[in-house]
Amino acid sequence: MKRLIVVATILALGTVAGPRQVQAQLPGIPVYNMPVPSGFTLAADVGFPSNSTGLGTSFAATGALGAGPFGFSASVGGTKVESPADKTEITIGGTANWKLFGGPLIPLAVNLQVGGSYWTVEGTPSIAKTKNIHVPAGVSVVLTIPTPGLAIKPWIAPRVDYSRVEPEGGSAVSSTDFAWSAGIDLGFLSGLGIHAAYDWLRRDGTTFSTIGVGGSYSLKTPGF
Repeated sequence: MKRLIVVATILALGTVAGPRQVQAQLPGIPVYNMPVPSGFTLAADVGFPSNSTGLGTSFAATGALGAGPFGFSASVGGTKVESPADKTEITIGGTANWKLFGGPLIPLAVNLQVGGSYWTVEGTPSIAKTKNIHVPAGVSVVLTIPTPGLAIKPWIAPRVDYSRVEPEGGSAVSSTDFAWSAGIDLGFLSGLGIHAAYDWLRRDGTTFSTIGVGGSYSLKTPGF
């Protein structure tokens, strides 16, 4: 177990340099790196990227399934791309999660997450249409603070952040950078949850950041 945690941490702390535009799990949404609750979870999120990202207010809807230490999620959303055309683009993505450490009686959890997302940006007569791929991979450390009727979970998650931009008819440009996100999750006994996060990445001397908030509902089912 200790070896797995060390390997995951090394993976999350690797870094190389690259191009401009920044993305979270879905563009404009922070990378939420939390263990997926057992059973089914539905979530809705809104993100507010910094001006340096070239993106406007973004949103996402997510469905997740957790079973034992493993969890999977799928998301669909939209982000307002300010350039080359002021237009909202549809985005899709997903994650695979593995809780490396932690349990019901242990307040500290370590989660390994690998995700991916894809979207296109429509071009103009002078600027080519582009395809965008984003793959974040990292670990999170989550602390559970139990209170009557409520679980408070602050977390922090360093990661390796890979992105690839493919202009139509041109050469693709890729980048691998260090990034991190941090946030807090409030979970109620009813299954309702509220969460917020901050996402940070620095590339070529420019800082890209995103603030996000959202809500969720978890439904435990027999067998999970």
